[in-house]
Amino acid sequence: MLFETDRLYVAKWRKENLNALYDLFNDPAIKEFIAPKLTIATEVVNETVNWLFTEKGFSNICAITELDNIDSQNVLIKAGFIRQKDILDDGKMMSYFLNSKNEE
Repeated sequence: MLFETDRLYVAKWRKENLNALYDLFNDPAIKEFIAPKLTIATEVVNETVNWLFTEKGFSNICAITELDNIDSQNVLIKAGFIRQKDILDDGKMMSYFLNSKNEE
């Protein structure tokens, strides 16, 4: 486990988790339950940013979302990220965000 919040345990990502995560997020019953729970995403991103700044000594963190992924962009903005520009990545337009420790 990397860190925990009052509601969540955040563990290191493992490649072998990908199939289970894909199955989980594509299960209609799960999607219905988690869709309104974007506060969990915001909580995880906020705590991850805090952990990277305080425990790992990062001074900048970048994030990239698909151009039309407004929900993820809103989560990043709530966590202090600032949209920098839109970029072309592998033929697809993406939005590039930056969170700098000095901007807190």
